[in-house]
Amino acid sequence: MSSQQWRELQVIALYFRSNDKEVKLQSFEVAIALGAMEVKKRSQHMTEYEIGEIDTSIYELLEDAFTSAYQILRWRAVYTAGHLDLHRFGNNLIQIVSEDSDGNVRAAAAEALGEIGAKEALNPLIEVMRTDTTKVVFSRAMRAIAKMGDAGTLIVLRKNIKNFPEHRRPDVKRLIEVLESKANLDEI
Repeated sequence: MSSQQWRELQVIALYFRSNDKEVKLQSFEVAIALGAMEVKKRSQHMTEYEIGEIDTSIYELLEDAFTSAYQILRWRAVYTAGHLDLHRFGNNLIQIVSEDSDGNVRAAAAEALGEIGAKEALNPLIEVMRTDTTKVVFSRAMRAIAKMGDAGTLIVLRKNIKNFPEHRRPDVKRLIEVLESKANLDEI
């Protein structure tokens, strides 16, 4: 067992032994960070095939944290999944961006979906742009769509621009322009 794994186990043990909410919160966040660092370090030195061999304990921690009662843990887990490019959590992130009660968590989920390039999230992200009243969620969803959108996304946005709130339409038009220029670059 490596010293990294030993530290992670100690932190997890502290989490489960403690009844103090603050200790649980801090230890769980540290466990996520430690596990995430280990996954990232390993993935930098492995082929794509070998990445599947990674110890999946971090995945279980992230899945637990996605549904935590603590906003900071949900946010941290979403952020970690996106920045480690963990496409396996695409469906979790789609659900979070659509349903989480906290705007910062929804915004982080939108950003994470853009980071991992989850094309299956394009329509849910468009719906979030149309319905979510939190400005940061709207802008992160828009950024994610700009990052991974394609000609199909362009068609959907053009067709549905009238369904967006009036005050959001100028931003949607800018997004359409970005996707058009991206499509033109792809044709070259």
